[in-house]
Amino acid sequence: MSNVADHLAGAAEFKQALIAGVGSTLSPHRVQGPWDPALLRRVEAVLARHVGPIAAVLVRRSVPDCHDLTTLCERLAEQVTLPRSAPRGTAPAGAGPGMIPDSLVEASAGVLALSLGPIAAVLARRAAITSPDRAAYFAALAAAIADTEKRQAVRVHLDKLP
Repeated sequence: MSNVADHLAGAAEFKQALIAGVGSTLSPHRVQGPWDPALLRRVEAVLARHVGPIAAVLVRRSVPDCHDLTTLCERLAEQVTLPRSAPRGTAPAGAGPGMIPDSLVEASAGVLALSLGPIAAVLARRAAITSPDRAAYFAALAAAIADTEKRQAVRVHLDKLP
């Protein structure tokens, strides 16, 4: 599998790709009843081109809190944060390397895993690469949780980490 960072385009570019991939079905109107499985498969397919096989998990976890396709696209775009040019394991411009200690990344992944499952470790590492400080890191981790109550609970636990 190729380097994930090479496939990530950033939230704005991803959102445009998602909108283009989904096509004219993008509507600001609320979804009435359950989501159309064919539409969700198209969203997953477009997302998978940017983040790989985790796309299905991201869509499945975002859908319950989204009542229209625009919100779903925005929620998913928020989770695509690494710039395409950033090599894996390096910090983007403006962030010094090693700003987030490995011990904090591991502890944060453990907290996040209670809400997100095994993908938490990947998200914790990605956020550590792009975050210039502890506050930004915790904000990025919390943003990965769609449910507001779960997000707040995770944030409380993250803030207690040494």
